[in-house]
Amino acid sequence: MKKKLISNYQSSRKTPLSVDIIGLMEVRPSLRERAKASERITTKIVDFVEIFINEM
Repeated sequence: MKKKLISNYQSSRKTPLSVDIIGLMEVRPSLRERAKASERITTKIVDFVEIFINEM
């Protein structure tokens, strides 16, 4: 599922939904922390694709 999320972002350039990101987490954050956590992970996914996949 994680590979699918990255692949979908790479092909469509649409950032993943926060619901999808939270759903992949082993330990789900509290409701108060979800927005920050999903934003942080979305940024990491975008950076990962830009650095390691598009640059190669």
